[in-house]
Amino acid sequence: MKFFTDDVPVGLGALVHAGKAGKRIHTANLTINALLTTLIVLVGGVRIQHETGHLAGPCHYAIGVLYSRLMHSFRESYALKASIDLKRLHHLELLSEELNFSRAADRAHLSQTAFSRSIQSLEADFGMRLFDRDTRSVRPTPAGRYLIDKAKLLLGRARDLANDVYYLAHAERGELKFGTSLLAIDGPLRRALTELKMQCPHLKLHIEVSQTLNLQLHLEQEHIEFFVANPGELEQDDRFTVTQLPAEPASIFCRPGHPLLQQNTPPAPAQVADYPWSAVMIDKSFAPRLREMFGMKPNQALPLALSCDNLQLLRDLTLCSDNLLFTWSCWTNRDSSNGELVNIGQLLKPALDPRQLNIECAIVQLAGRTLSPPAQRLMDLILAQHSHISLSQ
Repeated sequence: MKFFTDDVPVGLGALVHAGKAGKRIHTANLTINALLTTLIVLVGGVRIQHETGHLAGPCHYAIGVLYSRLMHSFRESYALKASIDLKRLHHLELLSEELNFSRAADRAHLSQTAFSRSIQSLEADFGMRLFDRDTRSVRPTPAGRYLIDKAKLLLGRARDLANDVYYLAHAERGELKFGTSLLAIDGPLRRALTELKMQCPHLKLHIEVSQTLNLQLHLEQEHIEFFVANPGELEQDDRFTVTQLPAEPASIFCRPGHPLLQQNTPPAPAQVADYPWSAVMIDKSFAPRLREMFGMKPNQALPLALSCDNLQLLRDLTLCSDNLLFTWSCWTNRDSSNGELVNIGQLLKPALDPRQLNIECAIVQLAGRTLSPPAQRLMDLILAQHSHISLSQ
């Protein structure tokens, strides 16, 4: 007679034969088969083909389904009873390597008695002998060899998981997604990112470089954890936590042959508005300050003729036109030092307070959210970098 469990035929006769052959069969299996045999006898209209061992009759399918469910329930309860903990599996691994209880116990930092009890409890939970032992030798049984291989795989994965948890907690692995403006890349982020990469060489970085409005949108959608940029009016928005960074120095630049440099007198602030401006973007919160500095009317439009995210293009068009380039100073240092660009902001008379042209920069994140360890580490590096600069000044 054969039953079907998970589409695999299981014969009661085969189970009994296996038992006679000396193979261990869990008593629960026999109990279930005895229950099913009784059930078959009680159900009418069932014909059993003793020669082939197959079930026939109208209840064939129903009995097969019932058997499958009973066996599934048994396997689940058995798995729950078998307390599989990594510590005892490690003891199993050690004994398989040493084949000696005393040496294996030493490696486990246990007494031999405690180590033996651990192996015995594992065998009791599994319902089978895992090692044959006598006074002179220890050998794994066939079932033991099979489970030792499985235990080693499981222990290897557990170690990998423990390593991943450690690296994630210390921001040394995983990935970090954040955003930044072009200003921040040239300013507060450059050294911090270099330091982060040195500390965490296996950390994956996904950096989105864009303007504040785009970065804000992607932060709200949680595509990034935070961004570093000019915060604009986000500091008044309760949805965000804004951590201010020192403002980045900025100024006005032009080509060496610009008309403002050819006149006999130093250029005046009021003349700046007479020429077209170029910039990455001028935040609307910055516009009133610019109008005041350059003697413009309160509602007068800024003469912004070119707005572009490409710094190289801004530079090239400034060198071949009368445009005045409004930008942060750090990325133009080389051009200023070799004379390709002139910092006309420093030549204005009466002189401007340099701080008036500074561009605010901040770290912006969603309020009430905990940053991942890599994000927190980068933020700490940015803040530490600026603290160091402030102290040195």
